[in-house]
Amino acid sequence: DFCAGQGPDLAHPADAAAGVFYAANPNNAFKNNAASGGFAGFNFPVLPEPIGDHRWMRATLNPSKRPLLLFDGNTAHSSGYFWIMAGGIYVGGKLWINDADSGKLYYSNGRYEMDTRDDTGTSLVFH
Repeated sequence: DFCAGQGPDLAHPADAAAGVFYAANPNNAFKNNAASGGFAGFNFPVLPEPIGDHRWMRATLNPSKRPLLLFDGNTAHSSGYFWIMAGGIYVGGKLWINDADSGKLYYSNGRYEMDTRDDTGTSLVFH
């Protein structure tokens, strides 16, 4: 595992583990895409609260709880530069705001679970 923090040489710490398709909010449709290279072809990090321009929604939205709308007909190859037998899809890692460190972003590529819910936010659904 590694952990990277935002700084002058790294504006977005998740770039240290860039995926071809990087979805901080899985509530999107992915159809008939091809990914080659990167940390993972498709990277779905745990994002417990909005970042960037959407930080004002911190009290009302948890992107990591959003369900994946569609994932169909996608392929990935030649990815996983941190390990030998990497998969083309990586669900895990965590991207968060550290208020104790002047609101800087941090990213860890470790395994973190998502508590994915349906659109009502009440029932568990498969990511």
